[in-house]
Amino acid sequence: MTAAGISIFPNSIRSGEMLNVVSSNSVELETLTIMNLNGTVVKSMSLNGTANAQVSTAGLSTGIYFVSLNGDKSLTTKLIVK
Repeated sequence: MTAAGISIFPNSIRSGEMLNVVSSNSVELETLTIMNLNGTVVKSMSLNGTANAQVSTAGLSTGIYFVSLNGDKSLTTKLIVK
């Protein structure tokens, strides 16, 4: 999935896989938040201005999640399936 120059893959995620976040236009990513369909935050982390990150999906149950990425001057939210 790509929005605002940010790719999130793979989608869907298998057990044990890492979620990869890549900014193709050098957007500095500040925070990543994963929420379930009820809007409950199940994982949140600081990305400290990086353009690329790998996020562990360990502990996430099978389901559909929103991934929200805050960067310098941008907010991107996407759906992922685990």
